Amino acid sequence: MIDKRLSLQTYEGQRSAIQDLFLKLLSEEIESDKIKVAVSLIREARMIVQAESDDARKNQNMAVDSTKQTSSVTPNGPFPKLIGRS
Repeated sequence: MIDKRLSLQTYEGQRSAIQDLFLKLLSEEIESDKIKVAVSLIREARMIVQAESDDARKNQNMAVDSTKQTSSVTPNGPFPKLIGRS
């Protein structure tokens, strides 16, 4: 079972996974070819997390925009310009 701290679904997990891989590489517990594959997978996970974050932010902004009142406020305020003022 994978340690939850190494979850690729968060930036902290990705950072922990990279640090763990780096330490294993330094101690020669893992081959460099396996490191290359793992780093590629972590890079893909980072792009997915970033895309999900961007989508969530975009959806949040759309929700805020939809809650704004769509009143017919004119440049003169909420009252229409009087036509034919004398």
